[in-house]
Amino acid sequence: MMLESILKLQPGLVICKDSDSARDELKQFIPTESEFATIKELVPLLKECKRCSEKWSADKTVTIAAFQQDLVSLNMFCESTKNKIEGRQPLVYKFIKTFMAEMEFRFPRMCLTTNFVSVASILHPRYKGDSLEEITKEKETLKMQLQVILFLFSFHFNIFELFITFANFL
Repeated sequence: MMLESILKLQPGLVICKDSDSARDELKQFIPTESEFATIKELVPLLKECKRCSEKWSADKTVTIAAFQQDLVSLNMFCESTKNKIEGRQPLVYKFIKTFMAEMEFRFPRMCLTTNFVSVASILHPRYKGDSLEEITKEKETLKMQLQVILFLFSFHFNIFELFITFANFL
C-alpha cells in the first residue's frame, strides 16, 4: 500500500525536507508531521478494508457466509478506532464516521434484514450465526432466523410440489 511506503520512508523524507539542498518544489510534496500522524492512523483501517475486500472478491471460495461476520468485525474495528482517536485526529475521526455511515447505508444493520446473508451465516459450520447475536446483542435473533429458514424452506418446498403436480397434470 502506498501509504505504508510513505510511513516507511518518513525518516528519510523528514531529513530531505529539513535539508537546505532540497528543492522547494519537492518540499511541498513531503507530508508534515500532522499529515504523517493522520496517515499512521488511517493505514490500519485501510488494511482491514483491503483484507475484507480481497476476501469477498475470492473466485474459488464461497464468501457469503463470511460476509456478515466480516461486516461485524469491520464495524467493531471502526468503532474502536473512532473511540481511540476521538479528539486527537479530527480528520480521521470524520473519515471513519462517514465510512461507517456509508456502510450502514449500503448494508443496513449489517445485512441483518437480508435473509440469504443471515441464513448463510447461520448455516456456516464456523460462524454458526455468531454475527447475528453480535449485531442485535440478543440470543433470540438466532431462533428468529432459524424460523425464517424453516419458513423459506417450506415455502420453496410447497412451490416445488406445485410444479410437480402441474407437470403430472400435463
